[in-house]
Amino acid sequence: MKLCFIDVETTGLNPKKNGIIQIAGIIEVNDIQMMDFNFFVKPFDSDIIDENSLKINNINMERIQNFHEPLEVNNKLIHIFSQYIDKYDKTDKFIFVGYNAEFDFHFLREWFYKNGNKYFFSWFVGPPLDVMNLVLFDLKDRIYQVENLRLETITKFYDIKIKESHNAYYDIKATYNLYHIINNKFNISL
Repeated sequence: MKLCFIDVETTGLNPKKNGIIQIAGIIEVNDIQMMDFNFFVKPFDSDIIDENSLKINNINMERIQNFHEPLEVNNKLIHIFSQYIDKYDKTDKFIFVGYNAEFDFHFLREWFYKNGNKYFFSWFVGPPLDVMNLVLFDLKDRIYQVENLRLETITKFYDIKIKESHNAYYDIKATYNLYHIINNKFNISL
């Protein structure tokens, strides 16, 4: 089984209007962590930048100017993905895994399209696997014990440390650990 845990930080909430400013991930093949990646990326010129989103991500416009160009990051991702996936084999795809994964899945898919790359599904099968749903499964009888389902709250509940929240790299590491805690607890086999 090939899993690609991905988290993105964005300039807003709409994947068509806003952009990605950070993409981080962990690739796991047959229960073995193969590699991780972390890219800071400039938004496209047409992307709307919500100042509030930048505050949440602790990123400013000056810092963004030093980020990598989107096409450069897209090419690096394709290079990474091609080490594990044969994009021409319909049976060889990553399962996209994340926390509140639909958000990241749709943003990354739209980001691929903005890069002129319409082959997102050459790398991923859809829909994504959402670790939040696994949390709900685990906490179904005691969901009242958590204030909300935000990643920060849930990781504290499971005693997982996040070095810096709203940083895609640290968030995806926490998501990866959370997935494995629940996976090991129920011996879920994908």
